[in-house]
Amino acid sequence: MDSRSMNKRGFYENKKDAKNPRQPKHKAYCLFEKEEYIYFPVAAQLAPYVKEDGTRAETYLAGMPNFFGGNINIKKKETVECALAREMEEESQGNIQVEILRERLGKPVFAEPAGDARKDQDSYKFYLLGDGEYSIKKFRWEGERTFKLCPWEKGGEFAKQHPECYEDSFLVRMEKRDFIRFISRLLDLKKVSDKNKRAEVDRLMGEFGIAGLSTPASISNWYNSHTFAAFAACLDKI
Repeated sequence: MDSRSMNKRGFYENKKDAKNPRQPKHKAYCLFEKEEYIYFPVAAQLAPYVKEDGTRAETYLAGMPNFFGGNINIKKKETVECALAREMEEESQGNIQVEILRERLGKPVFAEPAGDARKDQDSYKFYLLGDGEYSIKKFRWEGERTFKLCPWEKGGEFAKQHPECYEDSFLVRMEKRDFIRFISRLLDLKKVSDKNKRAEVDRLMGEFGIAGLSTPASISNWYNSHTFAAFAACLDKI
């Protein structure tokens, strides 16, 4: 998922090491469109990665709407299509499996940088994966609007070995008109004072049946991330 602090370069950087210079990261993300519905994940409260002291950090966009996606494995010459399909399968815990058709993936709705990245520059591309750009290998959905995923705490040994499958707490399905209304109102809340923003965000999320359990930090990060800009850009494409 890692769209977490993409506007803060330092979040991804390693400590300076002349012998092992930092390699640029190339990331791809998407929302999933199927039969007039938009699907997206909501970030888990705690990251599924245990630190040396045995604790887990709060997920960067904890409890907030997100995109499927993450790193493109450049060493394995992974394509954007394969990276998106893999990330969707991981983050949906195997419930959404697709093959994204080569040369059918449209242009990103938002990209940073907008053009070609320099050799030493990170790149981030956000897509709206629509009907006709993929074939379904497996699709399983439980619930109406939300689909609760297995939490890391209950995943046992599999969760310890595959933490990438536990980055989200649940998935959301919205009809296009509801998605447009929800995202538009969520974006508008950027203008609300920090003092009142969490209450307003939680109220809106609850109105749409999403118990995101966000935090002041994750809300602030969301409104200052490229994820915010990508959701805004999607409204012009739906």
